[in-house]
Amino acid sequence: MHLPLSAEAQAEARILMLSANNILSPAHGRPLATPTQDMVLGAYYLTYCDHELPATTAADIAKVLGKPGLKRFRTEEEVEFAVESGFVQLQEPVECHWHGEIILTTPGRVIFNVEIERSLEVAVHTTDPVAHTFINRPLSKREIDIFIADLVDLY
Repeated sequence: MHLPLSAEAQAEARILMLSANNILSPAHGRPLATPTQDMVLGAYYLTYCDHELPATTAADIAKVLGKPGLKRFRTEEEVEFAVESGFVQLQEPVECHWHGEIILTTPGRVIFNVEIERSLEVAVHTTDPVAHTFINRPLSKREIDIFIADLVDLY
């Protein structure tokens, strides 16, 4: 056991033990700070969908739902506004433009990915859309841990 006696050693120990400096485990190198319980449930709820997206096509899903077609949005802001106004549900399949391509996804996944991009822009000052690929699947606790580990490796 190491006991820092001098003021300088105590200051160094405080800095080294700050949570901001201990993001990765020295034992296995994986992130120590990962979401638990409510955060995992919220991420799963946002990214959940009854249909296998993007494995199926928009026409197949529209046929199953008994609709002529899926709702299509041009921007992430339109998706957020549609959710807030009750025009579309978080887990409802929709088509959305994302960095120049149309993807089959859910409004919850769009909101999740927009927030990830905004957070990355603030944290690492990047707006590179290639750096973060669109998460188009439900996120369980294990998948969130893998996603965070990938972000740590990337940045």
